Amino acid sequence: MAEKLTDIELLTMARDGLRDIGYRDELLRENYPFADILDNREPERRIHLAAFAQEPPSYRNACFGVTIPQHDGPEAIRSYLALGAPQILALHPTDSEIRLWRMAAQGKPELIEHIEPEKLRATIRARKSDWNPNHVLRAKSIGFSSDPTQLDFFDIGLVPTLDEIVQKKLDKLLRDVIASSETLFSEIRGHKPDTPDTQALFRLIFRLLAAKLLIDRQHGGIPASSDPQLVLEKIEAFYFRNTPVEAVLRDKEIQIVAWQKIREAFLFQNLSVEALAYVYENTLVSDETRRKLDTHASPPEIAEYIVRQLPFEDLGEDERRVFEPFAGHAPFLIAALGRLRTLLPTDMTSIQRHEYFVRMLAGMELDSFAREVARYSLILADYPNPDGWNIENDDIFSSPKLDRYLADANIVLCNPPYGDFSTQERKKYSTVQSANKAVEALRRVLQKPPKMLGFVLPRSFIDGQSYRDTERQLETSYKDISLVMLPDTTFRFSESETILLIAHSERRNLAQRRSSLVKKADYQQFVRTGKTTSQTEWHTLLPYNKSHAVLWHNPQLKRVRDELAQLQNLGSIADIHRGVEYKGNISNFVSHNPKPGFMPGIWKVRQNLEPYLVRSHIYLNIDPNVMRGNAYKWPWEKPKVIANAARRSRGAWTIESAVDETGLVCSQRFHGIWPTSTIPIEVIAAILNGPVANAFVETQRPQRDNQIRLVEQIPIPSFAPKQIQSIVTLVREYQVFRQQWLVEPDRSEYFEQLCREIIYQMDAEILTAYDLPPRLERELLDYFAGHQRPGPVKFDRYYPPDFRPAIPWRDYISEEFRASTARRTLERLPVINDPIISAMVEDLD
Repeated sequence: MAEKLTDIELLTMARDGLRDIGYRDELLRENYPFADILDNREPERRIHLAAFAQEPPSYRNACFGVTIPQHDGPEAIRSYLALGAPQILALHPTDSEIRLWRMAAQGKPELIEHIEPEKLRATIRARKSDWNPNHVLRAKSIGFSSDPTQLDFFDIGLVPTLDEIVQKKLDKLLRDVIASSETLFSEIRGHKPDTPDTQALFRLIFRLLAAKLLIDRQHGGIPASSDPQLVLEKIEAFYFRNTPVEAVLRDKEIQIVAWQKIREAFLFQNLSVEALAYVYENTLVSDETRRKLDTHASPPEIAEYIVRQLPFEDLGEDERRVFEPFAGHAPFLIAALGRLRTLLPTDMTSIQRHEYFVRMLAGMELDSFAREVARYSLILADYPNPDGWNIENDDIFSSPKLDRYLADANIVLCNPPYGDFSTQERKKYSTVQSANKAVEALRRVLQKPPKMLGFVLPRSFIDGQSYRDTERQLETSYKDISLVMLPDTTFRFSESETILLIAHSERRNLAQRRSSLVKKADYQQFVRTGKTTSQTEWHTLLPYNKSHAVLWHNPQLKRVRDELAQLQNLGSIADIHRGVEYKGNISNFVSHNPKPGFMPGIWKVRQNLEPYLVRSHIYLNIDPNVMRGNAYKWPWEKPKVIANAARRSRGAWTIESAVDETGLVCSQRFHGIWPTSTIPIEVIAAILNGPVANAFVETQRPQRDNQIRLVEQIPIPSFAPKQIQSIVTLVREYQVFRQQWLVEPDRSEYFEQLCREIIYQMDAEILTAYDLPPRLERELLDYFAGHQRPGPVKFDRYYPPDFRPAIPWRDYISEEFRASTARRTLERLPVINDPIISAMVEDLD
């Protein structure tokens, strides 16, 4: 029997094996310390040997950990999760065994292999093709690839999980530092810091963060001193040397407080420099700046997703030139820097990499402080190199330098402002051709299409009229175009719904197109794995045809929409008009009491409207002299349906409508809908409150509001007379019981159940008329799962979460249930002599 190998001998074998497959000596770190950021206490842990693919070492490029655990089992191995290595080799000398563990972002590590100690080095060498630093780094950096071999050894959710945790901890740390510093500033100066003071404070914080990073990594000769002034002197000499240095906050008391908090924070040794670079969006942009510059900075995960979808590797090493207009804090340049780093030779020196990055990356930013923070972010992301970044302080809509930057760049990455040009701006920018800033930015970039393109655009790109010309240019320029629709919770400081536009490769003839959707519930899965909720793919041929346009391929419920495409639409049975608009603030023309020249009306969606019912009304001035437009001339006094024009919610339900026979006037936040056929207003209201209308508008809506042209296109089924009678009766039942519920709130549970059952029946009648195949009807109804329906009834899904069969909704609620419920409610109706209701009773009998 062979003698047992000692722990030192096993560690040596592991080190030699890793060196054999390409890990450089300086990136094989013994007794490596790192903060366990997954533990709330953030303890410092150490691992016997850590192997990294590149400098600077961090959880992003950690490839292997080798440890001699004090005890066996997955819990002992999980303590190394924050290292970021996808695999851990656990050496057990006393048991003459080595165990290979696969680390998982969620759950326990997985034991995947037992290795005989004497075969350790040979096993590592045999796995060179999969375990070499370039392959592991590529798996970790690309992440969203569907290559199954990557998933054998790497959980693609690991790095995004660590990134998210680190960013939250850094955000908390910086907010604490800023709050403490500003409080002390006010005590010392007797007033709150103004903008120059705040910017000087942020410069101070950057230098202290950089010092903390260098000290924890024992790099650069920065002293681990408690004296912030000595630290500042050294850090400015290290990073800026002979370049101009912007003023930092020089109050010594504040410097001491800020440095103490940062110095005593968790260990930065294993911290991803990209995570440090992403502090701008959460901490360094004021609300004033957001309003002034229409700032909605890209979350880092979105910038990285776009960068990872573009085939940088298809370009030569010196052709990967990236330009980011509207750079802000440079999220795309930072993401591109990380991507470029993974494509460079692992033996390239830090200085060589820095010189390469400076040549390859450029940006333009109007706001001078945003540009300054972009430089700081890039300095941190390219640790430990000094300044030298090319971020032009200029306005892309007027800069004569823009054409040169665009001509030089092969990759353009951009998140432009979404607002329209003001009258003053249109006068200022003589060459502007578009009313909207995002449209104009895309138009200018496409004048000479770059080889690769990544834009974050507003939802109006899907079917807004303003993008028609740029869409044609995209369609004829690129072989591969992808659209990804994101939920309106993507941006922390904006509710804008966004589209990711990703295009590359020159088009010659056949082209590939993809359109994907990410639902709100699936967003976290998307940023961790790149997996979308749904995706549609198709191919197009030249010449360009409007029917090929990316514009028309919204993936949400496409099969359902196709099935309903031949039906008539709401515009064929009703006139739809927006409510009245005033010259000035509408609140000046509203009264809560009757007045001469005022009519009963409604002006706020949330206060006045709910499904089938107008809860309350006020009085609106109808003097033509105060009106903008002629909406006051519509026949408001006639029976109609009132629907919200302003979006009702951020969920799947976007329309609610009520029946009005009292002659209410509506503000522009509503649509008035007057029937032009024999379809009763109750049926129109039931259609608009139902799942088909809401899904149609929500999946097609280019803007936040429900535009008339889109509401007019809602498909309308053909109803049998008996169906019309039933729906009218159900709407009236609902109105009666809802009114009683408002009068008797102590019986809310009883009335809510009655109203819920009536809603079930109305939906069943409407869906029966649409006659969708069962699987498509189930797909439609599942679209609303997890979204609260407008109105007082608690209703957030049709089928239970674990219900699988695709059966029609009418069959699910059952004929017996519908009949008994109808009988029970009809018996309580106060107007039983209504001929329609009487007919319904006869049908039940």
